[in-house]
Amino acid sequence: MTTANTHSVLLPGTTVEGELYSDSDIVIGGRIRGNVIGKAVEVQAGGSIQGNVQANKIIIDGTVKGIVRTGTAFIGSDATLEGRLEYNKVDIAEGARIDVQFVAVFTPKTTDTHPSTLSFPTKVKSGTVAVK
Repeated sequence: MTTANTHSVLLPGTTVEGELYSDSDIVIGGRIRGNVIGKAVEVQAGGSIQGNVQANKIIIDGTVKGIVRTGTAFIGSDATLEGRLEYNKVDIAEGARIDVQFVAVFTPKTTDTHPSTLSFPTKVKSGTVAVK
C-alpha cells in the first residue's frame, strides 16, 4: 500500500488484543484480536485479524475472520476471509480462501473513518458463497 500519508504498522511477531483505531492507514503483519478501524487497512501474508474491520479500502493477503465493511476490497491469492463482507467494489484473486456472506452495498458517507461519522446503508443484495 503506497500513500503519501503516514501509516501505522503492526510488525510480524506482534499480537494486539483490543480495538485498534488510526486516522491513517494501517499495515498489519502481526495478529490482532479485536476490531480495526482505519482509512485503509492492509493485512499482509502471515498477518491476521480476528474481529471486525472498518475502512474505506482493505487489502487482504493474510487472514481476516469477522465482519469487514469497506468501500473497496482487494483479496489476494494467499488470503483467507471468513465472516461477512460489506463492500462497494471487490476484487478476488484466484486461490483466495473465502467463506463469507457478501453484501454489495457499503459506501462510506465520508472519507473520515471515525466510527461516529460512518454511515452504513440498508442491505440491497446479499448471498453466501464458499470458495475453497
